[in-house]
Amino acid sequence: MSTGLISQGTRLPALPGSARSGGSARDKRSAGSRSGSASQHSTARGEAKSEAKRSEAKKKEFLVDRTVIDEPLIRENYREFQLSLHDPSSVPALRDIDLTTVVELPLSYQNIYRIDNLLGFERLKKLQLDNNIIEK
Repeated sequence: MSTGLISQGTRLPALPGSARSGGSARDKRSAGSRSGSASQHSTARGEAKSEAKRSEAKKKEFLVDRTVIDEPLIRENYREFQLSLHDPSSVPALRDIDLTTVVELPLSYQNIYRIDNLLGFERLKKLQLDNNIIEK
């Protein structure tokens, strides 16, 4: 049973005695334009694929620098913050910082994508997370 639909690439049989049996110049031009548009579509698809590859490469590059809050990150940033406020001789070494007494913790521009590991910060009042890539 026929549905009556003809696909684009299907050629109809020539009717006996018709001018179309040999194919007119118009038929050849329209066939040429169809193949030209097909090549344009394939070029557009190729460009879209290469753009997708570049986008994927950027994502991978972006994913390499992602960070989760952890103890070394906290200690380093807190020490840098204290050094900017106080005399270096009065700032404790990284291993000597008592994290339960931290009141302000600046973690700006650290490419943090997930907030985690903040249990035990009993006195923390200000947590700076601006300019990060937080997802969760």
